[in-house]
This record gives sequence, C-alpha cells and structure tokens, in this order.
Amino acid sequence: MIRRFGDFLLDEECFDLTRAGQRVELEPRAFELLAYLARHSRRVVTKEELVREVWQGKFVSDAAVTYSVGAVRRAIAGDPAVTLATVHGRGYRLDAEVELVALATPDLAVSHPERPDNPPALEAARLPPLASESNRTRGRRRRIGIAVGLGTALLVLGAVAYRAARRDGAASSAATREAILVIAAPQVADGDAELQLLAVSLVDAVRARLEQVPGLALRPDDPALPGVAGAPALVLTLERDKRLDRARLRALLSDPAGGPHAPIGRFDVPILSKAADLAAFNQAREAIATFVVDFLLPAVDLAPGEEGLTPHDAEAYRLYLLANDISEEVSCDDERFAELLQASLARDERFAPAWEVLGWAQYGQVAYCAGPATGYADALTSAERALALAPGWPAALMLKISVLAETGRWSEAWRVIEDAPENEAYAAAWMFGRSLLLNYVGEVDRAVEELERCVEKNPVLLSFTSWTPNALLYAGETGRFLELVPAAVSPIMRYYHAEALVRAGRTSEASATLEAAFASNPGDLFARLCESYRLHLAGDRAGALAVLQALERDRLRSGGSDGEVTFKMASLAARTGAVDLALEALTRAVDQGFACAPCFRSDPAFAALADDRRFAEILERAGERARREKGAAGFVPLSNP
Repeated sequence: MIRRFGDFLLDEECFDLTRAGQRVELEPRAFELLAYLARHSRRVVTKEELVREVWQGKFVSDAAVTYSVGAVRRAIAGDPAVTLATVHGRGYRLDAEVELVALATPDLAVSHPERPDNPPALEAARLPPLASESNRTRGRRRRIGIAVGLGTALLVLGAVAYRAARRDGAASSAATREAILVIAAPQVADGDAELQLLAVSLVDAVRARLEQVPGLALRPDDPALPGVAGAPALVLTLERDKRLDRARLRALLSDPAGGPHAPIGRFDVPILSKAADLAAFNQAREAIATFVVDFLLPAVDLAPGEEGLTPHDAEAYRLYLLANDISEEVSCDDERFAELLQASLARDERFAPAWEVLGWAQYGQVAYCAGPATGYADALTSAERALALAPGWPAALMLKISVLAETGRWSEAWRVIEDAPENEAYAAAWMFGRSLLLNYVGEVDRAVEELERCVEKNPVLLSFTSWTPNALLYAGETGRFLELVPAAVSPIMRYYHAEALVRAGRTSEASATLEAAFASNPGDLFARLCESYRLHLAGDRAGALAVLQALERDRLRSGGSDGEVTFKMASLAARTGAVDLALEALTRAVDQGFACAPCFRSDPAFAALADDRRFAEILERAGERARREKGAAGFVPLSNP
C-alpha cells in the first residue's frame, strides 16, 4: 500500500519513505508509527492506541513513544503540507492530505540509490581492517533491491536502499575487513507455534549461509561473548498474514551506536506446515545474507549457496526442524528424533543437514546410549551422504572425524582434516577438530593451543559441541576450563564440568551438577558415569562401583569403542579403589585409539598408581600407539599461523 502526503510517498510493503524521489531514513518503529498515523490522518490518535497497534501492546515507556514521535517530526520537517501535532492530554494527529496511489505493473529490476562507501548508520560498528590484504579484482556492482514475482504473491525487497559502492574495473587490492554479527532471537507473536518454527528455520537458514563468509564472525545475543556489545544485530520479526495464510517477515540490522537501523526488507514467506513452495523462503534467506555481507564486508563476495544445503520440500524441512526442536529432550530410549529425520529424508534425500543430523543420532546411540555397534557404520554412511551433497561442509566432516577417531582410526581422522577444502570461514571448526585428535595421541600442549585459537576465532563453537575443552583438564588448566565453560546442560558437558569443579575443590557444586545430569537422562552413558561419580563423592563406594560395572557390561555388549569414554571409566574405577578394573580399562582405551599418556599421568585418580609396574607398561603402550598413529598420518607438529 502506497500513500502520498505532501512531497512524501510512504510504501508500507517496501518499508520505504521518499520525499521528492529521495529516500528518507527512518528507523523501523518510527516508520510504523508514521504509517499508522498516515492511515488515520486528521484524527487524534491516543498514546494508548499507538502502544496497542504500533508496539503491539508491549510495555513501552512514555520516553520511547516521545522518541519515535520526535524521529517522525524530524523526517517530515520542512514540508508545510505535512505536520504532526500534539493534542495535549489526548495524543497525536497527522495533519496532511493523504491519498492512496495506484500501483503500476511491477518492475522486477527495481533500482535504488547508490550506497555510500561508508554508510553512517553502522560504520562505527565495523572492525578495523586486517593487516593482510586480499588481491581481488572488483569490477561489478551488486544490486540488492529486487522484486520477484512468485505466482500470485509478490516478494518485495524494495526496502533495501543500499548497494555496494561502484568498483573500478582495474585490478586492485582491497583490504579485507572483519566484522562480528549478532544473531538475535527472532520475534514472533506469543503462542504461535507454527510461526515460531518458521522463525527458527529462517534464523538457521540465514546463519548457514553467513557461516560460509570469511571475515564474518557470528554470535548469539549474549553480551558475555567478546565483541557482542559493540556489534550490529540481525533482527527478524514475523507476523501471520491471515488473509494469505503466509508469514510476513521483516529483517533489519540494528545499530549498536543508537543511530538509525538499516532495514533489509519485508518478505512474504510460506508457513511450512502448508507444504508450500519454498522458493520465497530461499529467496528471502539469500536476500538477507547478501545484504548483510554487502553492508558489513563490502570487499567480500557471498559465494553461491550449495544446493545440498538448500531445502527442496517444505514438509521434509518441517520434519527436520521438528527433530532439531526436540533434540535436547530426547532420551536414549526415545526414537522420535531418528524417526522424524528418516521421514524427512524419505521426502527429500537431497538435503545434507538432515543426513548430518541423522548421523549424529546414529553415532549417539552407540557412543552415549550403549546402542548397537552398527551405529558407527550407519553414522559414517550418513556423513558420507551429507558430504556427497555438500563437499567440505564442516558439520558433516566433524561427524566423520568423530566416528573415525572414536573407533580407533586416528590417522584416517587426521587425514580428513588435513585434506579438507581450504576455507577460512571454517577455520575454527578445524582447530577444534585438531584439538580433539591431538588429545588422542598425547599432544596435550598442542591440543590446548589449537583450542585457544578456536576460542579466539569463534568462542560460540564451544556451546554447540560435546567436544568440551577437556584438553585444558588434561593440561591441568582447571581455572581456564571453568572460565570457558561456566555452566553445562548435556550429561557429557556436566561430567566434564563436575570433574573441573572437583579439581578446584568445589565438591558440593560438583555433586549437584552430577545429580542434575543423571536426572535429565538416566539412560545416557555419561549420565550414568555422572551417577557413579556422585555416589563416589557421597562415600558410597559399592554403589559407585555397581553403576560402573553395569555400564561396562552394557558397553561390551553393544560394542562401544570410544577410547576416551573407556579412559573416563578407568578413572572412576581408580577413584573407587578398583585398581584391576581401572588398569584393564586403561589398556582397552589405548587399544581403542585413545593413546594419551600425558592424560593418564595428569589425572589425579591415577596418582596412587604412579609406582605400579602395570601402569608404567600401559604408559609405554600408549606412547607406542601414539607414535604409530602419527607415523601413519604423516603427522608433523602444526605451525602457528
């Protein structure tokens, strides 16, 4: 809907305000306020009505309303035909002759003003350029504002008024920038489960595209993370269009300095439960990602999206999202997770993330639930299916690495990392993978170095993986571990966290953490380890040993072969005084590929075995296994970049 008043044109669909053909910058809330006043021109609108209709009934201070009113006044200042009057004790009135403008046939190549090299709104949020330069020829102009006809619906990106600055065609070098982008939680109407699922899917889809961009670091909206407080945020809001049974998506970049926000656009996207065409969904994702990169890193091109990472079937994608939604609440005896993923793949086997997530489910059944040993082979097959669709994709490669490492094939796992396609955007993932594998062969100091480099590059990665920074525990850096992992949710994270708390002398906190882990998922392997550890701390040696022995029988029956888990069982056995069981488990851990002799030495549980000849033999066995694996991999110490 386009309204004309004075010299102004207000386009609500395109989120666009122009004056005599020139765009007028107006932050989203002020734009909505002006739009509402324009729809009710020459009528007094109360503050209560504005809060109800513009702020959707949310609590808002009088100062916030006054600020938005002031922004509207500044935007329309200078046009005698348009005024915004304050009616004291009542509200506000837009005094203007407002008329609707008939829409012309849409031009699918909408042109917009040139974007300046340094847009003032977010320039302060950009980080300084890196010392290194990227030799890349710039000879093109990127257009962000496009309108796409989609059946009877029109996807309009007309709000995007910025474009990349013109590059001259001569070969030149452009300084590469780095930027941090906060991904804010999407805003949807309360209680709309379908809309919430769609919102999560859009955030996930946009993040997946932006993760591939070198120099762009993504962060959740957590002020405790480095750089977040001064970074722009991507904000997505969704509301249901009941008339079209679609969702109206609005996207913008917030300005951390308090200046005008940068509107990206408004989009019509399908409600996934309606099994609608995903073209609009994918186009919205692409438009948002392109705008973000153009705005924050104008010297960087957004590479074409991989076909294997693009959903092709709305129902299949919905099932995949539902699986992810319940992933944290699924217990070892709950088959819903895998069933949803298999149903998704039955409809669309071209979507790599579904294969990857299914692979982790298969892996988890044997690694954490003492499920059938075939789970490792199934997980490896799923990883390969995902990689065939999206070559070099880190999530799938990490799955493959995990399976290989935890089935004693360390050298193969190492080669997967070394042979992975070079992609600076994925560097943090490889650092984390190296840290895991270096632990396995006793390169503890190098494991810590890789971990710290990963944290510096992408501290968020620690939040999304069960590969906790256990290298720090093995290296005796308990304080640093607790700094990086102040809280824990999953049983495996809680186990490591409790171990760190015990080493720090905070036994009561450790006991509470262990108890919570077992209560959350009693069938989980690490939850059962937590229960054994808790009973030990409570002085119940017999109970701790009974839990441990039952777990050992289940693992042997299922064929579980994760050497690091076997090492943890050995540690608990030693704590309970079951020396023979501990030594037998340590030997098996080495045979399974966890050949970290320094880890054995640094664990306080084995301090009493320091003079035991059998323990010394195991250390030598571990050292020999590590040398053999490193030789097979052609391993050389990694150099610092």
